[in-house]
Amino acid sequence: MKQLEPYSLFAEIYDHSMRYVPYKDWSDYILKRSMHYTKEFPEAVLDLGCGTGRLLYFMEKNRKQAGKTKKAWLGVDLSEAMIEEAKKNSSKIQWIQANISEFNSNEAFDLVISTHTTINYFENPETLIAKAARHLLKNGIFFFDFTSEMNLIRNFDRKKIQETKQNLLLEWESSFDPKSKLIQVHLNFFHSKTKQPIGREAHPQFFHTPKSLEKILKDNGFRILEKGGDYDLFTKFEEADMCHMLCQKVK
Repeated sequence: MKQLEPYSLFAEIYDHSMRYVPYKDWSDYILKRSMHYTKEFPEAVLDLGCGTGRLLYFMEKNRKQAGKTKKAWLGVDLSEAMIEEAKKNSSKIQWIQANISEFNSNEAFDLVISTHTTINYFENPETLIAKAARHLLKNGIFFFDFTSEMNLIRNFDRKKIQETKQNLLLEWESSFDPKSKLIQVHLNFFHSKTKQPIGREAHPQFFHTPKSLEKILKDNGFRILEKGGDYDLFTKFEEADMCHMLCQKVK
């Protein structure tokens, strides 16, 4: 099967595949928890690994209500196809196609977010954490999520899912190797009617332990304010499928 660039085809049906993700609830949760410490709405926000921009789109709606409209709101993603979808979702945000490891802005931000397990795409998570630190104002907030090992074993290892939208049939295969900590995700695309193969995208990811992330955060001048799970106040960090940390830049 023809090898495709990651998200080159998946971008077309990404929002459909993620239609059950409660982006508005996630947006409200991140803003509420960050403002619990800063006491004010963030004026400048950076989303590292923004995808199709749905999360930042809902945050931007809150920005209008708060009357904060002057400073930069940026979404950055490696995939040009995902950025094109983000532009369709909102014209109020600056969308930038760039490798996060190479991205640099002259802007300084009050809030940096990185969600949907973007950090798990990095073999060395310090690449992302250092980039967040580089772009935050002092006392600014960094919020990111990452997958738990329990989630990988329960929901990813040796799993296969099929989904159809219009003329595309997507077959999602995933596996997890606890020894190497490597997460293998392959997306196979077919014509939905003829079942003729179109191509395959590979999305390799890496599991990182909370302890290793905590050390990197400390080394990069962050203080961890909160650890939580599944974007609510009730799920324990240790029992979550998707863990998150809310950190403040103190150095």
